[in-house]
Amino acid sequence: MFCKSLKLALCISLIGAGASYASADKIEAISDSDAQKMCTEATNWTPVLIQACFAPRPFAGSENEWHLTYDLQLQNISKHPATIKRIEVLGRKGNGEWKAIKIIEGAELQSHMHTILKENKKNVLPGAQNAFAFVNLNFADRADVPDTLKHRLMLNTIDLMGVPSLYDYKGAQIKVESEAPVRISPPLRGGKWVACGGYAGLTGHRTANFPVDNGMHAAQTFAIDWVRIDEKGYSVSDTKTCEGNACYDQPIYAVADGVVIGCNTRFPNQVPYKPTGRDRMLWAGGNSVVIKMDNGYYAFYAHMKPGSTKVKAGDRVVRGQQIGNVGNSGNSTGPHLHMHVTRDPGILQADGVPYVFDEFEVVGEVDMDNFFENDSKAKVQTVSESKYKGEHRDQLPREGHVVIFK
Repeated sequence: MFCKSLKLALCISLIGAGASYASADKIEAISDSDAQKMCTEATNWTPVLIQACFAPRPFAGSENEWHLTYDLQLQNISKHPATIKRIEVLGRKGNGEWKAIKIIEGAELQSHMHTILKENKKNVLPGAQNAFAFVNLNFADRADVPDTLKHRLMLNTIDLMGVPSLYDYKGAQIKVESEAPVRISPPLRGGKWVACGGYAGLTGHRTANFPVDNGMHAAQTFAIDWVRIDEKGYSVSDTKTCEGNACYDQPIYAVADGVVIGCNTRFPNQVPYKPTGRDRMLWAGGNSVVIKMDNGYYAFYAHMKPGSTKVKAGDRVVRGQQIGNVGNSGNSTGPHLHMHVTRDPGILQADGVPYVFDEFEVVGEVDMDNFFENDSKAKVQTVSESKYKGEHRDQLPREGHVVIFK
């Protein structure tokens, strides 16, 4: 469910002064010498609190790199604005030395930091407001991924005495999850499928954080909207009808053995590019299916075609079984399949986890801005050569990659 001019998604990022995630557990015990310093040294004021929203889990992407993808929450508890200068990510393996992994500053910081008011300067956090910083870390090999992360924050603000001051301090130490990503089979077949709104982008899913059930949740961090390109190169041949979309009515398959725990089946298709109705906020997935997979995780499928659902709550499904067809119901501006995997059964009140497909083939790439433009005007899509062309296993397709599922 992505947030360009095309298939509208669950992509509203709501950030407010009251938003809060649970603080990460303290990882290291405090030594006697450190305790003595804490009791005798000057107070370490930290006017902007920084904490991780969730612990990251390593996964491999289709550019043949390993990733840690997670969010940081910045909370300015002062009445004065704070100009964030730098976020430094440090990592270590075991009890080894801390090493700088990534420095986020300048233009990158401004693009990766989102506050609630669009008129704000992107790296300025007003008083009594929150922001999210979206962190994507890349590693050449799984062995390079650290076990623990820590974050250093540098900012300018007004201190308690009314003096402009530079603050530089560390916080948000988190343990990297050791579990493997969730391994599934493809939800689609038949033709070229474009991965839209994936983990590598900064629009739509990647930055969709929601206040649901009195908590902030990031269900869609690893979600992908799948749009098909037909044999003539069109994703859309007629912008006025759902049938004019190459993916419309394509079969959708169970990605693993499991049990259906929830179905919504009563919603009509939206008119392409003209979604209406309050239901798209309350039931954003429209006609949807949630499967509790035998591995304990939950697969969510959204925007299915009215009347196409072939399963009901309580049904046992097997990997590769058809469960419905691609449609345009719910919070959607054009036919596509939105799919993501979560830890818990809620659609949006759950936290997303990284998953990988057992196999697929990369056949090219698209420029996403150009893709959305061509899609909205029913023009032939431009698919370029990809240096990642070929067979891939146990990876998650990167945004913009065009794949064929086996």
